[in-house]
Formats: sequence, structure tokens, C-alpha cells
Amino acid sequence: MRISSAICAIAFLSLTPNAQAESMPSNAEKILSEIFPSMQIRSTTMGDLDGDGISDIATVLAGTSAGEHAQQIVVLQGVQPGQYQLWSRSNPFAELRKGGPDLEIRKGSIFLYYRDVTCCAAGYRHLQFKFNGQQFRLIGVRVGETSTREEDDFERDVSFNVITGDKVETKRVGKQKKQIKTKIPTKESQALDEFGMDLASWIEDAIQFDIKDDFGAWAPLPREK
Repeated sequence: MRISSAICAIAFLSLTPNAQAESMPSNAEKILSEIFPSMQIRSTTMGDLDGDGISDIATVLAGTSAGEHAQQIVVLQGVQPGQYQLWSRSNPFAELRKGGPDLEIRKGSIFLYYRDVTCCAAGYRHLQFKFNGQQFRLIGVRVGETSTREEDDFERDVSFNVITGDKVETKRVGKQKKQIKTKIPTKESQALDEFGMDLASWIEDAIQFDIKDDFGAWAPLPREK
């Protein structure tokens, strides 16, 4: 995937996850099985989210909720080494056909990575949450797509800083490339525990602009003359 150096300079989101799957400590697994008996652990990542020097845990659970197959993001706080308590959890949300999200804890933030591949393009949606002393709130979004067919040869990337309102969009079709920087008025971002069943609508509401126009539906860009 070819992404411009200007996009890569956006520091608050990384294009690809670096974290590897981590094993769940027994104490944490016991807590999850008691609180979410119908859910199974899909993926787990560990790291310090509140700066106390003790590792915390973020995990994706998969199972049934209200009779529907769903996923749920759960965060456990490390109160002392090897001991955890429930910290935050999303609402159940529909499982994407590719099974995401992947999780990573890095630089005190939780990163969620989604991917989608169609006949024409490969797309990604990345979300970054950070604890603000009270809640985990969305602070960064990155969305993009790149063609999977040589005859299309296009790329698109949108990075949005929810805190500052800075949006950077880069489009490339063939050898033609264009970058647009704008600032969007933002309201307070939504919290992880407000994460709902409809991912696209949730992001749209959180960052206050139209996903259909700005995030696309994995369709090729029109070629510029």
C-alpha cells in the first residue's frame, strides 16, 4: 500500500498494527467469564493505559447478545500486578465479516483496526481511544482505501484528529495526487462505552461529518483530467 509521506507524518494514528496476540492472565479471564458468560475472547492486548506503571488489558469478545452474533470491547484495569477489575466496555456491536477489530495498546491509547476487502479495493478504518481521567474517548480516526485491481490504480486516505478538528485527506489516481487540509468544528468525542451496533453511524456522529462523502464506500475515485 503506497501512502504519501505527508500522511505518515500524522502521528496520532498508525497505518498497521504492530501488537501481537497476547495470552490472557488467569485472573482477568475469570473476571470476563463471570461478567460475560456467553462471550468468548477473540483477541487481547496489554499495556499501561493510565500511567501507573501497571499493565491494563483490552480485549475483543465475541458471542451472542440479544440473540444476535456480536462483539464487544472490554477494558480491564490492572490494580496491582496480576490483579484486574472491570474498567470500561462498549455496547455489543455487529461483527464485521472479516472478524475485526484488531487491538493494540500503544503510547497510552487503545487502537482499533478494521479492514475490508472487496473485488475492487482494500479498505481500513482505525480508531484511537485515550483515557481522559474519567472515560476512554475517541481522539483519532483514520480511514482509507487502495485499489486491488491494477487498471484502477487509486488510493485514498483520511486522517482526522478529533481533539483539534484537523483533517488531512490525500487522494491519488495514477500519478496524480492531491492533498487537502481542513479544520472541522468538533464537539466532545464519544466514549468507548457509547460504542454501538452501527460502526459507521457511530463514527459519523462522533466526528460530526458525513461518512458517505468523507469515508467513501470503497469506490474508485474519478480520474482527473
